[in-house]
Amino acid sequence: MLKPASEPASEPASGTIDETAADTTAETAANPAPETAASTAPEITVSAVVLRGRNGSVLHVRKQHTTMFMLPGGKPEPAESPFDCAIREVREELGLELDPARLKSFGTVKTIAANEANTALIAHVFVYADPVTGDAAPQAEIAELEFVSLADPQTQHRKNLAPLSQQHVLPALAATA
Repeated sequence: MLKPASEPASEPASGTIDETAADTTAETAANPAPETAASTAPEITVSAVVLRGRNGSVLHVRKQHTTMFMLPGGKPEPAESPFDCAIREVREELGLELDPARLKSFGTVKTIAANEANTALIAHVFVYADPVTGDAAPQAEIAELEFVSLADPQTQHRKNLAPLSQQHVLPALAATA
């Protein structure tokens, strides 16, 4: 599970995200740590949903006029809960009706927004228990769908995955697999 954004830094539990861990990869040098880049930036809050294919891969979407693939989801309407936002966004973006009883919180993380320059992202992440069938289709602002493999070693080196997915959600999912 993801570590809540409001929790103080501590030793990470198995399957959690340690947002304070130092990462010395070239990718991190090109993209500063979320705490550095996002701490003084404007913030947006979203709900994001992990939808898996039958083989365990994770569905990602690319919005029109963007290059980054991200988890389905988006910004809440006024007075809308993160949970309700997640259900609505999946319906609007993919045409899927999620069973609310099958949607579980995976945690909250603060990172860098993929498509909004110099913007921090607070993401409430949910995992849907059932695999996605062939019924998902790009709708609304979605241009493309792609299932991203947790098992593919190249996933961690992709340049077109949102920081939320690449640096937080996919590693946490792989650690719990």
